[in-house]
Amino acid sequence: MMRVKKWILSLLLIAVIVFLYVLIFIFSGQDGETSGGLSKKISRQCVEIFDKLDKGSWSDTLKQEIAENMEHPIRKLAHFTEYALLATAIGCLCILWLKPERQKWQWHGIILLIFISAALDEWHQSFVPGRYCSFKDVFIDTCGGIFGLCVLYLICRNLERSRIITKEDD
Repeated sequence: MMRVKKWILSLLLIAVIVFLYVLIFIFSGQDGETSGGLSKKISRQCVEIFDKLDKGSWSDTLKQEIAENMEHPIRKLAHFTEYALLATAIGCLCILWLKPERQKWQWHGIILLIFISAALDEWHQSFVPGRYCSFKDVFIDTCGGIFGLCVLYLICRNLERSRIITKEDD
């Protein structure tokens, strides 16, 4: 029964990984105008939410200025988040299948995979009109992957500690 659950979870993780790679590829394939339009739309929606939280007291000029200033950070946060989720999903898959003594080396391999994926993503982007290849984005993507792995590590460590404490209580 446990083996079946392991395989089902593995298939779900593989589906998530494939979905994230496809999503990244699709976003990278958008021309500069489409990609920028999406960032603008998200920025405006965030500003509207913040304005409502502040009881609708912001002027249209202020909202427009804040939305324009949020576009670039939102785009970079999207890069960071995509790769954090990707690294986390790959990390979970490795945890399921690698022996504990090999797991400490998996992190290096995952970071390398994320770096290569980010570099290939940027290279792909360089062929799209209105887009360009940026090493800064590769760095942001890789940092996102490292962040995702750090969160995964902390979760696993806390789960392991809680198991040890539970066993000691028995």
